[in-house]
Amino acid sequence: MRTTTHLSSLLSLIILLGCVVATPADSQPLPGQIMVDPDNPQWLIRNGIGPMYMAGPGDPENFLFRGTRNADGTRDGDQDALIDKLIEFGGNAIYMQAVRSHGGDGDGTNNPFINDRASEGLSDIKLDQWETWFTRMDDNDIVIYLFLYDDGSTPYNRGSDIVEPDEEVFLEAMMNRFEGYRNLMWSIGEEYDEQYSEARMIDIARVMHIYDDHDHIISAHHADWSRTGVFQLSGEPHIDQWAMYIRDTVAVDNIHGDVVQAWDGAVAGGYGLAMIELWPNHGSGEILRHRNWACGMGGAHVLCTGMNIDTTPTEDLVACRIQVDFMESTDYNTMTPRDDLAFAGTEWVLGNPPNSYIAYAEPLSGNMGLQGMTEGWYDFTWVDTEDGTTIEQIGVRAESGDNAWPAPPGLGDEIAVWIRASAASDEDMDGVVFGDNCPDIPNADQADADADGDGDACDDCPMDPDNDVDADMVCGDVDNCPDTANSDQMDTDADGPGDACDVCPGDATDDALDMDGVCQDVDNCPEVVNPTQLDLDRDTLGDACDPCIFDPENDADGDGACERDDNCPVTANADQANGDADALGDACDNCPFDTNADQADLDGDGVGNACDLDIDGDGTDNADDCAPVDPGDPDPATEVTNVRHAKISDSLSTLSWDAVSSGLDFGEGGYVLLVGGIRDMWSVRNLNDACRRPPQVELTLDIPDVPPVGDGWYYLIVGANDCGLGAVGVSAGTSDVRAELIGLPPPACP
Repeated sequence: MRTTTHLSSLLSLIILLGCVVATPADSQPLPGQIMVDPDNPQWLIRNGIGPMYMAGPGDPENFLFRGTRNADGTRDGDQDALIDKLIEFGGNAIYMQAVRSHGGDGDGTNNPFINDRASEGLSDIKLDQWETWFTRMDDNDIVIYLFLYDDGSTPYNRGSDIVEPDEEVFLEAMMNRFEGYRNLMWSIGEEYDEQYSEARMIDIARVMHIYDDHDHIISAHHADWSRTGVFQLSGEPHIDQWAMYIRDTVAVDNIHGDVVQAWDGAVAGGYGLAMIELWPNHGSGEILRHRNWACGMGGAHVLCTGMNIDTTPTEDLVACRIQVDFMESTDYNTMTPRDDLAFAGTEWVLGNPPNSYIAYAEPLSGNMGLQGMTEGWYDFTWVDTEDGTTIEQIGVRAESGDNAWPAPPGLGDEIAVWIRASAASDEDMDGVVFGDNCPDIPNADQADADADGDGDACDDCPMDPDNDVDADMVCGDVDNCPDTANSDQMDTDADGPGDACDVCPGDATDDALDMDGVCQDVDNCPEVVNPTQLDLDRDTLGDACDPCIFDPENDADGDGACERDDNCPVTANADQANGDADALGDACDNCPFDTNADQADLDGDGVGNACDLDIDGDGTDNADDCAPVDPGDPDPATEVTNVRHAKISDSLSTLSWDAVSSGLDFGEGGYVLLVGGIRDMWSVRNLNDACRRPPQVELTLDIPDVPPVGDGWYYLIVGANDCGLGAVGVSAGTSDVRAELIGLPPPACP
């Protein structure tokens, strides 16, 4: 036995916690629980089992409060007997309400509260008794269709548009207490629009969703006086079903038409339908059966108003069971209302062309038929909706177009038939015959991710609707050139598009930086627009971005002056100083203050000839250098010394001397030999043009004839180089002999 929890203590807790708002848990339906079909949200399924259809009593509303009230609030009623009757004969739901007091249709005791006061919280004793009935219903797959509030019942927050804390406590407790039942379906309030605003209903559903850990179906019921087919709470994410109400019982065709109209709104709004109130009475016998099927074939579940169970004829309960068993044996949850396909004697149609249909007629006149069928073989399951007789027909032939078939013998005139593509025509045995998107490969789910008509199971490119349109053996969804064949998928710049279709296969930005029509990897100005790619200095930098368009080295010395304008192109000189104004800056001019355009520097000492005091670098200043541009002759040759004569024969003699100390090892060095008579010696003037011989220190001479009497031959040896002749001695007057010998022709060399 659970202990009683008082509302006041829970309110104190909420205030203490600062009104923390609960958030939805990760709701998961229980195995076998009734839930919305995720593929077809207008219909219901049992989690992990298959389609679920609901047809049963829409009364007694006061199921929970039938019988004498005991002192502890429990009831001594016939609830178990009513459940037993449903178990025996049929009808898989009971419509009931939790709060019928506080303005509802019940007296002040029709509620789950302690002492019948909402302010005191829920009575565990009352709820324990409810659970005994709910458990029996749940064990026998009878739906607990539980309204929280009867029409007009307002135990909390009258007039408010939101759920206040006391009502949230009530909702949480109800969800937690009953959420463990597989066959539970919540409904917020009967004819809610009598007391509750749409905003209040939406907020109640939100709170219920938060606390129901198994995401049971939540419906809402409002009066539909005008049969407009409009559900005011359409599109609300936590309201799964419209509990429909049609006032004033009308012809079955009108009922069916109203439900079909409501179906269109349900498809748009993402909710399902349950016809729970045909006011004032659903009827009995043939009328009840016809109305039930009018609702079912229009797309709605059905709870029968006025079916109180205790007084309900058993054949009416049986009729509900026949309808439930038939619908749950089919794939009705894949179908939609398709009365446009009715043919011959068919009255209404549910269909999922071309694979399956349910056709209904009451009374059937002639044959049952369908329009627009696909040629092939079909299996039929016929049912007499009055007595439940069922007949199977396997392999019925249908031609393309309109077809009609007689009902098998043994059936009455209230008939439904499930027509589906024959398993014998299902070559891959996946349950899909017509329109199988993989006819040779089993794929019951018919998944077709790319919507190309080929199922994923047999689609070479399941994510490519064009199925490798470029035929390069790479599917379009992963092909980096889906319209250009490139089986190698080469992508040099790793930008996504393959080289074969990449406008710039070597440029990952695809010319995005300057968008001049030239790819970045070959653009000589990748960030500056220059479609002509002009490059006057051919340095690979386009003129548009070249800092020195006439300088291929682009200011090699880095001084900010391009070569064409730089007076020292390879020497940094930002100031461009030029003291001698000779086109070369001081920084690179070897004579910065002397104009010398040729920059000649004979001795390579970095000082130009124009300003070099020793041009030939021989250590002798130009002013003192007899050969200032000849580093080999810094001085005239020195005087020859120690001349010696030796007679070899009467006609030959040897003349030898010591080598001079300098001047004869390079240039035009050598010795000058002057020969003549002694008497004429002083008339010899031009020693510079005298007979020269290579550098040597000995000569063999052919002595001429004996000189005249009183005379003799002389042989004069003089050193010579580029600076001139060496000393030949000094005259008596101490004058340089060379000065006396200038201007005369030289003698012939002996």
